[in-house]
Amino acid sequence: MVAWPHGLRAQPVLSTVPAGSAAAEADALVARGDTAGAVALLETRVRRSMRDGVSWHRLGHLYWEQARSSRRGGYISDPRTIRLLQAADSALRLATQFAPDSARYWLNLGRFNLESGVSTMRFSGTQQADKALSVAKRHGDALLTAEAEDQVGQAAWRRFEATSNRALIDPLNRIQLGANGAPTASDPTALLNPDNGLNAGAFNRNLGRDYVMSVVKHLIKPPTGAADLETAHAHFQRAVQQNPSSQRYARHLAMTMATRKQWEELRQLASERAKAFPFDAESRLLLGLALWRSNQVSASRAAFDSALVLLDEREQARLTSITRVLRPGSPIAKARAGTGMDSLTYSKLPVGQQQAVARAFWESNDPLASTTENEMQLELLARVVYADLRWTDDMLGYRGADTDRGRILVRYGPPDLEITMSSALTASRSGGEAGVTLVWSYDFGITFFFDLRPGFASADIAMYDQPFVEGVFEQRPLSMHNLAVARDVDSLPLRPVQFRATGDSTDVVLVGAFTPRQLLGDLELESVTIASLVKATDFLAPNPSAQRGEFRVASAALDTPTSRHWTQRVGRNVTMLRVELTQDDSRRALRNTQLLQADSGRGFGMSDVLITRPLPPERAPSATSTQRWSALGLTPVGDVADSGSTIGLVWEVYDLAPGEAVTARNGQYRVSVQLQSERGALATATLRLRDGLGRLIGRPGSNDPFSIAFDRTAVVQTLSLDYVSLDLGTLPRGRYRLRVDILDLNSQRKTFRDTALEVR
Repeated sequence: MVAWPHGLRAQPVLSTVPAGSAAAEADALVARGDTAGAVALLETRVRRSMRDGVSWHRLGHLYWEQARSSRRGGYISDPRTIRLLQAADSALRLATQFAPDSARYWLNLGRFNLESGVSTMRFSGTQQADKALSVAKRHGDALLTAEAEDQVGQAAWRRFEATSNRALIDPLNRIQLGANGAPTASDPTALLNPDNGLNAGAFNRNLGRDYVMSVVKHLIKPPTGAADLETAHAHFQRAVQQNPSSQRYARHLAMTMATRKQWEELRQLASERAKAFPFDAESRLLLGLALWRSNQVSASRAAFDSALVLLDEREQARLTSITRVLRPGSPIAKARAGTGMDSLTYSKLPVGQQQAVARAFWESNDPLASTTENEMQLELLARVVYADLRWTDDMLGYRGADTDRGRILVRYGPPDLEITMSSALTASRSGGEAGVTLVWSYDFGITFFFDLRPGFASADIAMYDQPFVEGVFEQRPLSMHNLAVARDVDSLPLRPVQFRATGDSTDVVLVGAFTPRQLLGDLELESVTIASLVKATDFLAPNPSAQRGEFRVASAALDTPTSRHWTQRVGRNVTMLRVELTQDDSRRALRNTQLLQADSGRGFGMSDVLITRPLPPERAPSATSTQRWSALGLTPVGDVADSGSTIGLVWEVYDLAPGEAVTARNGQYRVSVQLQSERGALATATLRLRDGLGRLIGRPGSNDPFSIAFDRTAVVQTLSLDYVSLDLGTLPRGRYRLRVDILDLNSQRKTFRDTALEVR
C-alpha cells in the first residue's frame, strides 16, 4: 500500500447477489461494457417484481455511477444528471424498504446522501449510517460494522466542522462607522459584502484581525463542537478495532487525533501500522507528522524519508514541491510585489534549472545548516501531510493540501485563532443555503475568511475576499512563525569581499561582526565556546563544501563588539555562502546567507576593498608590491570602526596596461579615495591617509566629501597590491560611503568599488 493512491474516490459497498438473479445477469452485462443493457434488464425486473430489493439496489447503483462524475458539490444544471440522481435516490431507498435487514443497502444509501451537493441530504445520511450500524451489529458482521462505524463518524465530523468554536453575533449592531468613516462591525464577515464598502475601497482589509478580536469575547463556552469531535473519534476508533487492515478508517482516526493534538496517540497508531504494513507510506508520513509536532526532529526526518522512498516520483513531487510556497505570479499582484522567482516562472524552467532553484530554496531557507536536519523543509512537509489528513475528501476525490484551507495552512501554518460564525456569505455559492463563516487569524497580522457549508467538511475562501488573499500570497508568500528553531536564530551582519584567485576562481573573505552576548542570552559562564560553520553551495555542483571550527570568548569580552573572518574559494557559478555561529549551552545562533556571482577573473579590474586593523610598518607592503592580500596577515574588521581610530584599506588591481615604450613593463594608475557621510558631517573633520610606513600620501581634494588622490607604479601589470591606512581623526559617528576609484593611466580605463563604513 502507498499513501493515498490517485484513485481517491470511495466506492459504494456492493453486496453479493444470488447466482442466476437479474442483478447477477446485469453484472455480467456491465462486465462486457453494456451498462445500458444492464439498466434496461433491471428496470424490466423491478417493474415485474416491485419488492425485489436486490434488483432495486443494483439499479440504484448503476444510476449513481452514471451521474457520479457530474456530482462535485456545486450546482447541477444538466437535466439528464438530475434525472439519474433522482432515480438513484429512489431506487436505493426502495432497496432499503424491501430489504431493511441489509446493512450494505443502508450504507450505500447513506453514502449516496453524504456525497450529495445538498446539505440536507448529507445530514440525512447520518440516519442511514445509524441504521446500517444497528443492523450490522445485530448480525455480528465485523466488516460491515466497521464500515458503518466509520460512516457514522464522518457524519459527526461534518457537524463538528460547522459548529466548532462558535461566536455569537449581535444582529442589531452589524455595521457601524468608525471615526475615520471606515466601516467597523461586531460581525466582521458583514464587511466582506461589496455593499459595505470592500470593493469600493472604503474598508481597510488589513484590519481584519481587529474586527475578529472584537467578537472573540462572544465565543460560546464551553467551546461548541467538542461533543461531535469526541463522537467522531470514538466511532473511528471502533471502526479500526473492527477492521485494523483498513487504511481509510485509520486515516479518519488519525484525523481526529491530529485535530485534538494527540501527537503521542497518533505516533503509536502510525508506528503500529508501519510495522504491520511495511509498504504503507501513509503510516510513515503520519508518524513523521506526529514526531515532528512532538519536537523529535531526527526521528521525524527518518520517518518522512522512509515514506518518500516508497512513493513514486509524481507523489514525491506533490508532497515536496516548492511551488506551494512560492509567490503565485498572477500578473496584477506580481506587478505590485515586484520581480523574482514565482510558481509561474518556476514551472516554465527546464527540469535541471528547477532542481537548481529548489536546491537554492532549501539551502537558503534552512534555519540552521549546522544541524543535520532542514527544519523548514520538515515543517513544510508536516504541513502538507496535516492538510491532506484533515481535508482530503475520498468521495469527491480531492486532496486536502490542494483545498483553500490546505493552501493557506501550508504557507502560514496552523492559525493562532480559529472560530466559526453564522453568516449569509455562502448563499452566493450554495444556492441560498444558510452557511457558516470560518475565520483563521494569525498573530503576525493576517486574517482569512472562509465560506463553509454545514455537512460538507470543506471550506472556500470567502467570495468577496479573493482579491485580498491573492495579494497576501504575492506580498507574503510564506511564514514560519510557528517554527520553534526560528525564534532562536538572529541575523549575523556579514560582508563578503572578493579577490581574484587562480584560474576562474575567486577568494571571498567573509567578515562577520557581532557581540558574543548575542549568543549567550542571560547565561553567565566563565568562558564561552562558539562553533562556526561556513558552507558554500554551487547549485550546479553535486556537493557543497563546509568549513567547521570553534573559538572561545572570555567572560570579560562577552559584551565587547568583535568580528571574525573566514576565507572561502568559489568558482564562476552563482554560489550561496552561508555563515553560522552557534552556542550549545544557550541553543542560540547567528547566521547570514549571501548569494554571490564571482568576478570574471580576467581583464582590467580591481578587488573589493577590505577594511582591516592597521598593519605595523614591518608588515606593510611597499608601493610596488607584488604580494597577494593573503600574505599580509590581515585582521579584517568588516565595515565597522571606532571613532578616532585608524583602519587599514587593502585592495588589488589587475591587468594594467603597459607603458608606451617597447620594453616598458610597468603599469601606472591613479587612486582616488573618497569618504562621504549620509548626513553631510565632514566639513570640519580631520582625516589623514597614510602609506604602510605611516607617511602622509596623496593630494587632498575637498573635505565635503573628503577626497584624496595619489599615483602608483606597478612593477608588473598582472597584479598590484595596495595598502593604505585611514586615520579617522575627529570623524563624527555615523554611516559613511567609502569609494575607491582606479584610473589606468596608460589605457585610461576606470573601475571603482563602494564600501559601507559605520563609525561608532
